[in-house]
Amino acid sequence: MQTKTWNIIEIGPHDENIRFIGGNRSVDPKIVKKLKASMTEHGVLSAITVMKKRKNFHIVDGQHRYTAAKELEYSMPAIVISNGDVEAIKDMNTIQKSWSLTNFADFYAEMSPEESTQEAYVELKETQETTTLNYSALLHIHGSTIGRFKKGLFVIKDREFADKVISHIQDILPYVPFADLARFIDAYARMVKHESYNHEHMLHKLEVYTGLENPPIDIDKKANPAGYGRLMVILCKDIQ
Repeated sequence: MQTKTWNIIEIGPHDENIRFIGGNRSVDPKIVKKLKASMTEHGVLSAITVMKKRKNFHIVDGQHRYTAAKELEYSMPAIVISNGDVEAIKDMNTIQKSWSLTNFADFYAEMSPEESTQEAYVELKETQETTTLNYSALLHIHGSTIGRFKKGLFVIKDREFADKVISHIQDILPYVPFADLARFIDAYARMVKHESYNHEHMLHKLEVYTGLENPPIDIDKKANPAGYGRLMVILCKDIQ
């Protein structure tokens, strides 16, 4: 079994090129306090792990130790791993805590070595931040799986279609509270692809339905996946 030889550097408390990685947990002051007490008594006993990107060093593992040492104005050793070890960074952090989809988006938007991948995650983040849709819903719209997203393999295949569905969902949400759920989006996206789909007609019918005393199907937050199909049929049965 081959082992890699890592470069070890010293990081000082006043170095200005140290960065935290997007997706990592926030620094806990309680943990920092305990580490400062330990370092005051025993010194810095272990190195942190960093990755160099351009002129900066991004902390892969050890942000609490780094913060404690910095506050004490101690220098500390750091193991430098290469920019190609993105998977190692992800594995190291996800083993320690359960990352959310937001954590993965932040991580790849900042640390992916592939510029096209980084741009795709940045664009997805911007869409999520400017709409009411969560990452699960957006991945369904883009035809991507959560597994590929977590591996840094998300790509934008059809931006025009995705933008259309996102815009339509925003229009529908005031009438259909569960329109931002992934399963509903699956059904709706397939419908939008149909050549006879008319969005203005859809909105008109939804407006009419909300004014009915006894609509053919209740449009409420309790709707389940089985009801999505029935809703689509009722709303679109006469779209030609």
